[in-house]
Amino acid sequence: MPRIAVVFVSYLKVPESRLREHFAWNDEIYRTYNDELRVYVVSEVEHDLPDYAETVIVPIEQLPLLDGMPCFSLALTKNIGNAKALADGAEVVICTDVDVTWEWPAFERLHAIDDTQAVIPIYRMAESFAARDAGELDRGCTGTVGMTAANWNKIHFDENCIGYGFEDGILVWEIKAAGLCVIRDCEVNHIAHVPGDGIREPGHGSETCWGRSNGFNPDCFWPNLIGWRQRARRAKRKQND
Repeated sequence: MPRIAVVFVSYLKVPESRLREHFAWNDEIYRTYNDELRVYVVSEVEHDLPDYAETVIVPIEQLPLLDGMPCFSLALTKNIGNAKALADGAEVVICTDVDVTWEWPAFERLHAIDDTQAVIPIYRMAESFAARDAGELDRGCTGTVGMTAANWNKIHFDENCIGYGFEDGILVWEIKAAGLCVIRDCEVNHIAHVPGDGIREPGHGSETCWGRSNGFNPDCFWPNLIGWRQRARRAKRKQND
């Protein structure tokens, strides 16, 4: 039974090479924890993974439809990965991205938490693994979250969100609404993305996200944001009735 779970999505348009790179970059940290840690890779197919990791398969048919075609959902796939980790008994779940590489202080901080806290590290946007120390910090990136099992059982990604965009912004709002202390005192490296400007709205993603160009993973930041606001207003009216 893992004490720490790491969950990330590597789905369809993400090249196999990036998945292999993730484990090459982070293998030393993962192996240090031996039987205390399990990594869950959410994908549409089985992958050959290190002995401390496993694939959580989400068939394409399970994805939502957009204009009659399957549309990627980061919210849905991350929720399914988190649910598997929780079902296996993880005490802390770190939900992250395939292209993240850890530094020791950040990884320690992400799992050394209690039920009053959520750790959301700041992303260092690096052009490559070799140049990771030269990356620009971007506080608008909130794609990695560490919380206890008790909090992940209460707080989920909003599966009304399709494509990519604002699902992690909603999660941050839900975390704050639950009264948790949001900790942003550590950094993780985010590899091979355009540098951030440091002021982007959380959950907006970037033009370099995989699957963006062919419509499988569309930028749905504004539709997801508007839909969330409408649902929130309806819920508030219903509460006041």
